[in-house]
Amino acid sequence: SQRFRAYADYGAAFTDYAKLLRNRYGEALRAGDDAGAFAQGLAQGGYATDPAYAGKLKAVIASVAMAGA
Repeated sequence: SQRFRAYADYGAAFTDYAKLLRNRYGEALRAGDDAGAFAQGLAQGGYATDPAYAGKLKAVIASVAMAGA
């Protein structure tokens, strides 16, 4: 199992997260600005153990989009 990481500041945490995405979830990043495809790419890449992760993330994205409309 992996340990939790600790960071000196938010910048270091975001930099590490971006590195993780580039290295492991490149397919998701190729979705461009299609948030649904990004969520699907993360799930297909093994980002979450919940098999319904992509659908749940898409639902959150849709609710945020509707709130901003």
